[in-house]
Amino acid sequence: MNQNTKVSPGPPNRLTTPSNTPTVSESPKLTRNPPKQLLQEIESRAIASQQQISLTKAHMTAKQRDIRMLQLTSKELSELPSETNVYEGCGKMFVNVPVDTVNKRLTRESGEAAAEITNLEKKLQYHETTNQKSRENLEQILKSGRA
Repeated sequence: MNQNTKVSPGPPNRLTTPSNTPTVSESPKLTRNPPKQLLQEIESRAIASQQQISLTKAHMTAKQRDIRMLQLTSKELSELPSETNVYEGCGKMFVNVPVDTVNKRLTRESGEAAAEITNLEKKLQYHETTNQKSRENLEQILKSGRA
């Protein structure tokens, strides 16, 4: 045998060379029954996108909860007299902070969380589209395999 000759996984003692190896379009068996590897890849992509959808929704819920907490804290601070002492936790101790500084921090954190929610919405839309396309491809392959 020369270097370009290989043993095929088919019947025993059958030799094929790279030039006469059957391709997908030449093999009627492969066109009627899609390769399992392709189906598994599409299915794993659909499962992964479904998991990412769940994870992204959980992150969005957490950020919305954070925004609500920041809004409630800001509302409570606005109801206090301006000369009230306000303290923030700093490690194991508390530091006296002006009310305006706390309100600015709460507003900034709320804006950052809203921006993160916008990014998460885009991510969610991407994963939902990927999941839908994977499912459609899977259904199309299965339908064409049965026809």
